[in-house]
Amino acid sequence: MGEAFAFATQAELTHSEARLLAYMALTALDTPNPERGVPARRYFGGREDAAYGLGKIVPPEPDDGAGDAAEIQRQRRNIFESVNTATRVLVSKGALRVVTFGREGRRSEYELTMRVRS
Repeated sequence: MGEAFAFATQAELTHSEARLLAYMALTALDTPNPERGVPARRYFGGREDAAYGLGKIVPPEPDDGAGDAAEIQRQRRNIFESVNTATRVLVSKGALRVVTFGREGRRSEYELTMRVRS
């Protein structure tokens, strides 16, 4: 976790980017779990999880025909775009490496690759 804060400072991450990285570091395993096949430093939470790491709660999918369905869908799109933007920056700055790209029914998986310069 401390490494995430140090990296955020060195890489000049924005508040949102640093917050997401800290959340990912907090939820990733520090040591591998061979029985479950989970290596250390892997984040595999979904978009909703990552949004929570940014301090956002994703509203549930609206019912068809609900009067506020368009507004809820807009909120969901905006939140997911915030997650995507922060994640892209973290990858480009070397904090994360994409292990598996997400698709319908499958979450993205990231390796925390941040290294603090001394």
